Amino acid sequence: MAKRTFRLAKLRFTSPLHLSTGRESTYDKTQATLQSDTLKSALFAMALQLFDPPPGEDFFQQFRISSGMPLWHDRLFFTKPLPKLNFDGQENEHAKQVKGIAYLEQAVFERYLRGELPKVPTAKQLDKSGKLMLATPDERLSADKPFETHMQQRVMVPRNGHSDAEPFFVEQLVFSPKAGLFVLIDECSDEFWAKLKACFRLLADEGVGSYRTSGNGRFEAEFVDAFELQVPDKSPAQVSLSMALPQEQEFDASEGLSYELVKRGGFISATHGSPMSWRKKSIHMFAPGSVFQKAYAGKVVDLQPQIMDEHPVWRDGRAIFLPFVFQPQNDD
Repeated sequence: MAKRTFRLAKLRFTSPLHLSTGRESTYDKTQATLQSDTLKSALFAMALQLFDPPPGEDFFQQFRISSGMPLWHDRLFFTKPLPKLNFDGQENEHAKQVKGIAYLEQAVFERYLRGELPKVPTAKQLDKSGKLMLATPDERLSADKPFETHMQQRVMVPRNGHSDAEPFFVEQLVFSPKAGLFVLIDECSDEFWAKLKACFRLLADEGVGSYRTSGNGRFEAEFVDAFELQVPDKSPAQVSLSMALPQEQEFDASEGLSYELVKRGGFISATHGSPMSWRKKSIHMFAPGSVFQKAYAGKVVDLQPQIMDEHPVWRDGRAIFLPFVFQPQNDD
């Protein structure tokens, strides 16, 4: 076994979180995951406020970051490699529940990376949502879950002052008191880590996601300067913990062992007091948990729409990859 050392940031949310799906007028649905490209762009926006001269594309080259993963009672849960878990033994009466597992507690995840199949979990090894698999049975946690979705009613008041106000609903993620998200940070120097922590602290105060002016997306940030994760010495595959966008010359479709493509885009926040909000160009990226024969360096792309000429709109596809002893899918 080998060890990989990362920086780690814990985000303990103190207010609800809404993550836009990127579709117009679809406030009643939130994304369930704070993806790496969204978070990195938000941190870049904070860096623009904090540093002089303001950073450019070079900011994105200074570190890699994972997508947000559940933090619950100080336990870390990592994104499960796609498509579904293989188990040591036959699925039992909880077969439907185990198919919904999306995250593995650290000890289970580390063993799975090196090719050790977990036993089929009992009901007390799953949280109430069925998305988190615990390393050991826990009666208290199995009856609870780290977050749930709530609907909040809001009112849209037309700017022209003539049309009637229209009510609408916003879906929000609400975290339990001992829950939040964590992210891994890699390839980050000591000097830049100090700057990045300042960006996290400002983002914690300003909020991440949508409806920040209403207090959404606020969190308390906590940092670990050196976090160790056990990984295999050698492996035939690599699993991504981030949104990944390989460079054209380094990607071969035949190297994809198990992956999911996700369309990324959405709207650009209005700036300088402008009421306009432009739609970014769209791009497809590989979702966290995607498995390939090798790791990709990845790239940063500009999604600035043609109609807008104020500034570039960077989207980072430079992912964190971990070695993974890939097991052929068991379809039994």
